[in-house]
Amino acid sequence: SYIAEYFHPYTSRGHPEAIPLRVMDPTCPPRQTDAVTLRYCCLTEDRQAFRPPTRAELEQHRVVVASATQARGLRVPAGFFSHILIDEAAQMLEWEALTPLRYATPGTRVVLAGDHMWVAPRLFSAAAGRIAGPTLLHRL
Repeated sequence: SYIAEYFHPYTSRGHPEAIPLRVMDPTCPPRQTDAVTLRYCCLTEDRQAFRPPTRAELEQHRVVVASATQARGLRVPAGFFSHILIDEAAQMLEWEALTPLRYATPGTRVVLAGDHMWVAPRLFSAAAGRIAGPTLLHRL
């Protein structure tokens, strides 16, 4: 995971400003997450489930890592984040990217990362000839 491979070693070497907050799906059992990543997650008091972060917890971190789906529940205003990085954008349907992008304002830096040559997701609700590139990265 990004947390275990990149952030944890960096913050452990004396960079507390980069300590991330990892937002996890509350329906996912914590036992399926590695021990290093768990250190950066919000857990219930009994540590048996993930919970959404509070506004105060979000404000304490300069780096928040969340899936597009989990970003939906952050409940912060547009402009709260100075930067938004959407990883695997080539595999994300355009409408899925709208969730994290709703937090952007004209002053927000947005980065779309991903291999545009990767197999794109398929839409089954529209005929193949009626859509032109269903992913945001492909359209851009």
